[in-house]
Amino acid sequence: MNTTPHAGEPLTYYLLDGPLTSALAAFRPSTGALVYLGLARDKAKLRKALARDFAQLARRSGSAHPLRHGGDPRNAPAGVAAACEAIVALISGGDASPPLVPTEYLFGTPFQRRVWDAMARIPRGETRTYGALAAEVGRPRAARAVGQACGANQLALVVPCHRVLPVGGTPGAFRWGAALKQQLLSAERAGKAA
Repeated sequence: MNTTPHAGEPLTYYLLDGPLTSALAAFRPSTGALVYLGLARDKAKLRKALARDFAQLARRSGSAHPLRHGGDPRNAPAGVAAACEAIVALISGGDASPPLVPTEYLFGTPFQRRVWDAMARIPRGETRTYGALAAEVGRPRAARAVGQACGANQLALVVPCHRVLPVGGTPGAFRWGAALKQQLLSAERAGKAA
């Protein structure tokens, strides 16, 4: 994952639809890197979350990223259009095996980014506990901090925080809704078994 900020560069976002949910994907036009992927059925909520999250980022970093709607993703630059197609496959319960799309972290602490890198390596159809992921990043007693990193993830599905579960194996919390988390996990398990 690239983590080099391009302060103030405008970002382009696209609204995408799938049977499980809708998504809002924001890209850095100069690199084609995915920098944000949010989920919700309601597109107004997606736009509101995008504006809120980037306003908070601007306050923390001192650098705003203008956001513009890119229109129909089929008319996007080739790499971005392909990434949008892969995201639609994911929100349809399908597979978009890595490399899905180049990504860049604009959000998160160094620890959270390490957790996100570890999450990105969890294979489709598999899960990890918060504690196992904490051990994987070298902080075996930091299961709670791993949970907070999951909640702070701004690259849904690409950094698959839905694959991280509490010790008991129940779905647990999910920023975009526990029901959606369960649907995503069920679709991935079904795809792995096929």
